[in-house]
Amino acid sequence: MIRRFGMFAVVLALLGSVRPAAAEAMSNPLSVVPEDAVFFMLVPCIQQADTHFQKTIADLGLDMFLPPPNNSLATMMGTYLQMTTGLNVEGPLVVAVLPFTNFMEAPAKQVVIVPASDPKALLQAMGGTESEGGQWNVMVMGQPMSAATTKDRVVIGMMPDTVKQVAAADKGIDSKLSDAEKKAVEGLDVAVWVDGAKMIELFREQIDNFVNTIVAMQQAGGEGDAKSSEGSKKQLQTMIDGIRSASFGVSLGEKGLALRVGLNAKPGSDFAKQTQAKTTTESLLTGLPASQYLLAFGSIVHPDAIKESMTAMDMYVDMLKSIEGVKDEDAQKLVGEFKDLVSALRGVRGSVDAVEPGTDGLFAANMIVDTGDSKKWIAGWASLVEKSKALPIDDEHFKKGMAHLTYTADAEDIGGTKVDRLKFDILALAQSEEADEEEVAAVKKVLGEDGLVVRFCAVDGDTVAVGIGGSKQMATLIESARSGQAALDGDEGIKKIGGHLPKERSGVMFVDFEHILQFAKNMAAAFDEEIPPIELPKMNAPVGMATAGGADWSRVDILVPTELMIASKQVAMMMMGAMGGQPEAPAEAPGEPVEGGEKE
Repeated sequence: MIRRFGMFAVVLALLGSVRPAAAEAMSNPLSVVPEDAVFFMLVPCIQQADTHFQKTIADLGLDMFLPPPNNSLATMMGTYLQMTTGLNVEGPLVVAVLPFTNFMEAPAKQVVIVPASDPKALLQAMGGTESEGGQWNVMVMGQPMSAATTKDRVVIGMMPDTVKQVAAADKGIDSKLSDAEKKAVEGLDVAVWVDGAKMIELFREQIDNFVNTIVAMQQAGGEGDAKSSEGSKKQLQTMIDGIRSASFGVSLGEKGLALRVGLNAKPGSDFAKQTQAKTTTESLLTGLPASQYLLAFGSIVHPDAIKESMTAMDMYVDMLKSIEGVKDEDAQKLVGEFKDLVSALRGVRGSVDAVEPGTDGLFAANMIVDTGDSKKWIAGWASLVEKSKALPIDDEHFKKGMAHLTYTADAEDIGGTKVDRLKFDILALAQSEEADEEEVAAVKKVLGEDGLVVRFCAVDGDTVAVGIGGSKQMATLIESARSGQAALDGDEGIKKIGGHLPKERSGVMFVDFEHILQFAKNMAAAFDEEIPPIELPKMNAPVGMATAGGADWSRVDILVPTELMIASKQVAMMMMGAMGGQPEAPAEAPGEPVEGGEKE
């Protein structure tokens, strides 16, 4: 089996080195991919991938780990595939699989399309011999293959008929891909696309067996789990039946490692309705105060998508009804109120922040929620808490937990604003569980003197501010939310990384590992644990993510900054040196990338 897929495996190995190509360079390579392909992998330009792969190796200091020929894509192609003459390194490299009827037939439907300045010279360098009808015979990794030429490429595959069909084709897959599918593979070093609908059709029996196995495992836990598994199965089937295609891509350049995932739904399907999205070029962090964030996020909520997704929550009604003592009416009301709260969402943005050790704990959370009616939304949470506390569930842990959960309307006046409080007195709960004094003291250090407190207030008629932390933190959140400014957008890291993400967005997220590391150290100190001997330089380089979508497509772009990759490598080397008894070298702030290569 490995030998049958050997050629594909080699090309996959070669494509471990990548670098972004311009969007305009991607439009032509798509025309090289066979129109009826059910799978393809595309490198838009071998030379760009090669040049910038070598540059990235130098930037990350990985030369010793990737000696020749593995430090050059073109050299690897020459060494492993004998493509030493006639290769056009400015062209696109394609691996494609045409429609097949079963898994065993797939290798026969696989082709590799190689760009060539001199197709015949390329095949001759590989030891190929020309036969009748313009077909060639060539050995690839010890396996006999068939090949054919066009004016600017070589097509190689197991079966002569498949090779001939691809070489003679006058249309590419760009003629049938939607605009969203094309955009999902633009500007990438390596783009992978799969016809989800056809693949699911081919492997439907295996997929159904897999789903049924998962459901059976979930049902083993009893009636409640059985109800949950039925809902999970229904949602899985909605996704499976609604997928049209999927794509994945990678870029590795001066700005860092970029990943992109694209998902396209069948128009009009339930899955399309659940995943539809709206986008904007405006800030999605409006109202959030500047902070030492661990995680910051913001998104637009599509009302129709939320409405469609609510059907998946019906399984929770059945789960509650399966609990002894819970009436059908109570289960319906409880889940119904929660669905109303979620359905009212129009936008959400927030952050989880590290704070200086003190009476308010080690972390805080801010959230701003856009709803149709802020006061009604807050009242809905109060009602939900009371109904949950009233559930006749005969479970000691449930009863004890609910006994320490309280909701108080107008509990505080913060800066002239009435604020509700939801408090889970985890300190009292810990003491009732006979936790020792050291454990209780550690919990106080992490959560603060008041335990876990969530504060709610209406900022205006449509907007709600939700805070976890102290009253000072809530006051800052209220003031920032009312200002309408996007203070967090001014963060140096968010500004830098956000500028490299797509402008048209339905959601964003930033994760700052510098802040996370410091938070972890504060946590270790709170619990009197050993503080990790890890240091990161000041980088202002969070991992960034942007989502986008439309009526039947969705896309996620992730950027891991070069500075973070360099620092992570330095830390890894330092830790390896420490374990090996070598002297530790402190991590230095990453400098400018090594000169050379095309600017993005």
